[in-house]
Amino acid sequence: MQIIYKKYFSRFLTLHPNELHFTAHSHHFWPDVTRDAVMRHWDDSARYVDNKWEWIMDEVFHPTQKLIADLIGSETPEQIVFGANTHEFICRLLSCFRREAVFSILTTDSEFQSFGRQARRLEEEVGITVKKIPVEPIGTFNSRFIEALRQQQFDLIFLSQVFYNSGRAIADLDAFMQALIELASLDTVIVLDGYHAFCALPTTISPFADRVFYLAGGYKYAQAGEGVCFLHSPPGSELRPVNTGWFADFGGLSSDQHGAVAYAKDGLRFAGATFDPGGVYRLKSVLELFRSLGLESKKIHEHVKNLQDFFISRLGTTDHPLINQGNLLYDSGSPHGHFLTFVLGSQKNAADFCTQLKKIGVYTDHRGNHLRMGFGIYHEAADIKEFFSRLPKT
Repeated sequence: MQIIYKKYFSRFLTLHPNELHFTAHSHHFWPDVTRDAVMRHWDDSARYVDNKWEWIMDEVFHPTQKLIADLIGSETPEQIVFGANTHEFICRLLSCFRREAVFSILTTDSEFQSFGRQARRLEEEVGITVKKIPVEPIGTFNSRFIEALRQQQFDLIFLSQVFYNSGRAIADLDAFMQALIELASLDTVIVLDGYHAFCALPTTISPFADRVFYLAGGYKYAQAGEGVCFLHSPPGSELRPVNTGWFADFGGLSSDQHGAVAYAKDGLRFAGATFDPGGVYRLKSVLELFRSLGLESKKIHEHVKNLQDFFISRLGTTDHPLINQGNLLYDSGSPHGHFLTFVLGSQKNAADFCTQLKKIGVYTDHRGNHLRMGFGIYHEAADIKEFFSRLPKT
């Protein structure tokens, strides 16, 4: 029996009657508890004023670190640091490299747009080298990526756990990451972007957490909205980001600020400066809701996987020229994220079809010629039936 979670999203759903929002992979609806969290943030700011940050650190940040650590299988919640977006952390990690050095990056052709843009800009400006391994064909991706590292050492390795433009996910993640760790130089910075996996795919980073930086955030499957992302750094890391702010030495604010720049001994060393902590309030409220409902990532994934299977089964009953099994990027035996992707020939085809669907109250999105349809826990089988009843024939 499918559990219905719609009631926890009543405020968003009430404002979008007769609409089908299959964009949970991009603009996920927020549960009602986040509105209460926004008010708590305001009230705490008014109540504690000058002592606000100490209060937030103890009563909001630390509990949220623990909630996240439990979800990703980390035994070191103190290694989690919050920021406004993952690009902030990427820039901070990049700033750890010497300015005069020409460094190299091993990555893929399917990384999220901020990282891709930043890497391209660095190629233009300072002449770094970027080697991009194609994700497709996915069946040979792991071996091809590992072989690239076997052939050459890199200063930075950056890749996604789930690729944003297809929903493809890295198979045998633990073994894959261990292979990278074994081959990479000890000075190589290894970053795994888990944004499309956090609160979606069951993930345990403990087998490689002592060597790998893990990035994720609240905008998508964690349902907390924008402005709240996190970095889990390897314990004992001694990297000294040039891009640094006062939070990176939060405990030493009252100390003499002369001599060598000091950094926190835990994940805070990768923190920046003042940011709106309201996102962390929202994230805390969502993760507490998950805990109260017994919604671990495994259970969330099972709910969405059932919806995906039902959606795919309905594809067999339609002969639509675009939404069909022939255009679907999906292998039932391989790990996959929480959105389905259809390759629609051209970017114009995808854009035009998104517009056509929007006119009948169906919201999707596209990246290039890839149409994406994402599912969340506020969806149920009836939503999929309604989609196919509305689906234009041509």
